[in-house]
Amino acid sequence: MVVLWYGLIATFVATAIGAICSWLWYRADGGNEAFYAMMSATAAATLSGIGIILEYFFATKEGDGSKPPQDTVPSLFAWLRANVPSKDLSETLPIALRLAQKLGDKGFEKWVRFEFNGYNQAEMTDTDSVPEYRNVPGRYVDQYKHMAPYYADIPSLCKFRLPIGVRELEQHAKSQNEISIHDPELIEMIREQLKFNAERFACSPAAILSVLDAIRSQLLDWMHRIQSNQVNSIA
Repeated sequence: MVVLWYGLIATFVATAIGAICSWLWYRADGGNEAFYAMMSATAAATLSGIGIILEYFFATKEGDGSKPPQDTVPSLFAWLRANVPSKDLSETLPIALRLAQKLGDKGFEKWVRFEFNGYNQAEMTDTDSVPEYRNVPGRYVDQYKHMAPYYADIPSLCKFRLPIGVRELEQHAKSQNEISIHDPELIEMIREQLKFNAERFACSPAAILSVLDAIRSQLLDWMHRIQSNQVNSIA
């Protein structure tokens, strides 16, 4: 808004001064050449001011996604609303973390930290768990890529809840190859109970994309709840 007012004032002053000087110069018998020169300068100054005004209206605005947000709740929220659907979660979650801190929303902050850093067992309490939306379909395989036998009563053999952070998830999603996941405890359990020499859990990069989409959807849900609960804070 400050830029707009400067543009308007500069345009008005430049136009007024140029017009007055042109009139005086012409009255003083400066001749048509001098008159036209001054009018050209006036037009240039006017166009410069108009350019400032147009730049204000068409330049990038805060909250449209291309500029870092200010450290305020409305600015952080507006930036997230503009960027969550299109940007990587590794870019949007740090902003979401700051928003959670500004709001004092411990539940939101905890969720963001887990999603960004991963669900580390050392940081999880008895009530914490890796969310179900982090399940990816796949199969346990041995060193020869033989798949573990399928048991209808053990559906967990065909899915795995990924505890890793979003940055690593994004790297896996860009891979052209099969993703290998190692979980020593589950592998040992399969070896003991099923007598299958499992080495790893294998899944496709497309499965990782579905997890990222689910996390993004969860973040949008959090934002919707925040907007509903913080009507006065988020204008």
